[in-house]
Amino acid sequence: MFIEENPISLLDDDKLNRREFAESLAQAISNYKKESCLTISLMGKWGSGKTSIINMVKNYWKNNDSNNIVIHFNPWYFSNNNNLLFQFFDILVNSSGKDFTDYVNTDNLKKLGKSLINMTSFSLNFGLGSISINPEVNNSLSDEETLLSLKNKISDDFKNLKKKVIIIIDDIDRLSDDEVKQIMMLVKSLADFPHVVYILSFDKDAVVGSLKNLKVYNPDMFLEKIIQIPIVVPEIRASQLDKLVTFYLDDFYKKYRDVDETYQKDFFDIYSYLRLFFDNLRDLYRYINIITFYFSVFKDDVNINDFMLILAVQLFEHKIYNKIKDNPDLFLVSTENQKDDIKEDNKNKIQEIIGLHSKLSEDEIYHILLKLFPRIRMYYRNIDLEDSYRDWKYNFRICTTEFFYNYFTLNLEAEDLSATSIDDLFKLDDVEKISEMFLEHDRNNQTKDLFDIIINRMRDIPKENAHYFIDSLIDIGDQLHVPLNTFFDKKVYLSRILDDLLKKYDNNSERFDVLQNAIDNSENSLYVAIEILSDQDFIYNRFTYENDRKDVSEALIDENDLEKLEDMMVLKIRKWDETDKLWDSLDLEFILDSWELWDSEIDVVKRVKEFISEGKNALRFARGFRNINSTTIHADSPSEIVQKFNLKSMVKYFESIDDLRSKYVEVCNNESLDDNEKEICASLIKQIDEDYFTFQSGQKPGVGTYICINCNQEIMLDDSNDALPPCPNCNGVEFKKIN
Repeated sequence: MFIEENPISLLDDDKLNRREFAESLAQAISNYKKESCLTISLMGKWGSGKTSIINMVKNYWKNNDSNNIVIHFNPWYFSNNNNLLFQFFDILVNSSGKDFTDYVNTDNLKKLGKSLINMTSFSLNFGLGSISINPEVNNSLSDEETLLSLKNKISDDFKNLKKKVIIIIDDIDRLSDDEVKQIMMLVKSLADFPHVVYILSFDKDAVVGSLKNLKVYNPDMFLEKIIQIPIVVPEIRASQLDKLVTFYLDDFYKKYRDVDETYQKDFFDIYSYLRLFFDNLRDLYRYINIITFYFSVFKDDVNINDFMLILAVQLFEHKIYNKIKDNPDLFLVSTENQKDDIKEDNKNKIQEIIGLHSKLSEDEIYHILLKLFPRIRMYYRNIDLEDSYRDWKYNFRICTTEFFYNYFTLNLEAEDLSATSIDDLFKLDDVEKISEMFLEHDRNNQTKDLFDIIINRMRDIPKENAHYFIDSLIDIGDQLHVPLNTFFDKKVYLSRILDDLLKKYDNNSERFDVLQNAIDNSENSLYVAIEILSDQDFIYNRFTYENDRKDVSEALIDENDLEKLEDMMVLKIRKWDETDKLWDSLDLEFILDSWELWDSEIDVVKRVKEFISEGKNALRFARGFRNINSTTIHADSPSEIVQKFNLKSMVKYFESIDDLRSKYVEVCNNESLDDNEKEICASLIKQIDEDYFTFQSGQKPGVGTYICINCNQEIMLDDSNDALPPCPNCNGVEFKKIN
């Protein structure tokens, strides 16, 4: 449903009850009988309907055989051509008809127009200030003829006219300051002929601004000297605009949303927010055309209410839209980043973004952001919305990491990621070439940029090519890298891309065949395929994920086929174990968990214990449980790279946390460790001590600083043979090592 943004042309097209106003204006002009030139202004803001009113006035005259010669001159069409005045006289000559040319010598009009080409100075003074241009009088005037004498001849001709000449000059507020000056001179001095009525249409604030730039003293009074009858366009009543907004939005909504029992509630829910953005019909028409264009493309990947609202933000509050797009981590709030030390900072960042508002108020922007991103409420109040996330994801909401980027168009800014190279990639039907291209971009640190493009242009990958991309990513996904200081890590990107690729297929059987082939041919990755299958496990609640299987309809493969694929992965994991390749995987923790769930024939815990009992293998094992992340909270915050071992997952392969610590203390004493191995070992022991260990008075925990758990009194031990004494401050007996 595209709407013509053009002004209406006919009285019958009126939707704002302005017909009576237009007819009254037309009648008043027709009844004007004086000979002297009359200038009327029709003033209103951009989009207020000035041109529509003019068109209805013209339509009235046409329908009622008005005795007028009507000429519509839009100077904006000739802007920046340095011949605005010439164009006016040229249109006057060529548009007036026989009733005009029988009385007026058009050669004189042409001569006057030619004489004003490239005019640079002429004085117009009303006692309140003046504006000047100078004519370069060219060969069109004879030696005896002056500009004034030529104008007087033309004026005498106009006195003989039997009809009024109504000259409409529209869009004056779009002109440059110099061109506004020329129009004012035209109507007041150069072409103020008898029996002429000017209708000047403009936004008064814009024209006053131009006059100020021209150093005119008191521009308002200056306009009063030029315009005899100032008319302000009637404001659109709120009730009229409400009716039209409701009509057009509802008409659009019905095309893309099932009309069910919740339809009316959902529509009026989003309507109450969208209505805030529309001050006039032009706002509404622009929005409807843009949302219609975009939604026809994105409708399968977004929530209609969220998309309608974020597009309104983009169109009318662009600065805020850009901040949302560039700071997903600030808006996709998780309970994990709700620590007290960052919560207030995040709230302040949200307030700064709200402060960028231009069209709406701060309170209106706040409630719109809250509608789109419910979890930002957690910055203001301690409300846990974790349980709602499943519903948001099910409904393609913008507030989920899975669908956030669906709502934003992509700017290709990476130097080497040209549109041509991306198009070439999407056309490839060779797994090896696709993998080579991925790995090349990875070497150039462009994997994230490439992933962003693929997500936003997923529809450009033909269905017949999708399986080549799936084969490639399942084979090499573990080898790709995404910068640590980005909100979405590589795992999220790969999961999203593969999910979208698989959805190109019509049914679960087709997807099973594609995945079976990809897993069978993969040699360089385990994690990517395991992640896909684990997501399906969650949907089917196969391993007590505390999921009530509500979303089984979202499954990409049937449950029986899922088991077949997991059996294939078990064989691959075993093979990687046999070749010793398994233990160098940086995703070892996740792989071992899945192996244990899927393999009923091998005791995975026992196998791990066997492996780590041999020499430095414990360090290879620990590396696979280390998470390296950035502390980035939002785009303009400083970040720090931190590493943490998942001790809770590691300890199940040991007798206890003490056994875990003892093992790595033993490994640390190995003199053959290189610097990287020493760093891993030392970091792990330090984290164990910080996260788990307390010491009793009388124990000999080694050199270091200890703090009393009861009163925070510090005690230092300088000798590893010294025992901890009771706390000298409170006589406490429990301590924690802090250094």
